[in-house]
Amino acid sequence: MNSDLPAVLLIVTGLIVVFRTWLLVWLWKLPQAHGPGLFLGAEVGPGFYDGTGSYWLRRYRALLLTVYLVEVAALATVTVLRRWSLLPVFALGAAVLFSSTFTGFALRSRAKLRGAGPVATRGAVPLETRSLRPTSPGRRRACSPHLSSQAGCCC
Repeated sequence: MNSDLPAVLLIVTGLIVVFRTWLLVWLWKLPQAHGPGLFLGAEVGPGFYDGTGSYWLRRYRALLLTVYLVEVAALATVTVLRRWSLLPVFALGAAVLFSSTFTGFALRSRAKLRGAGPVATRGAVPLETRSLRPTSPGRRRACSPHLSSQAGCCC
């Protein structure tokens, strides 16, 4: 790749920067997203964010800012050196850094806070089997053979 930055690469990099900035704002609020009784999905007692929870929240946000600043520094280095061929390596490195850092933080915080209560889940999964066949024979006639073969109609 030559030293001139293609317009497509500039647009994609700009979109990634905008997305990562939006993600930073969204992740900033994530520990408290499920309400005052939860921290990253783990149940905590009342007044958690006034006591030990303030330490966990500060630590989470400091880690978030550190990872984000490392990514900004790496992107600035690629930009200053004009080594555009390193952008895919940068993207992979950023994904590995982000995923491993926050998975480790979530596992550690849940292990430390486990005594406060069970880990909350987002929803329930039904365990009973369901029939995927149509409920009535009339519904089968309503679907044309063209639709069922071309559009994957489930009739």
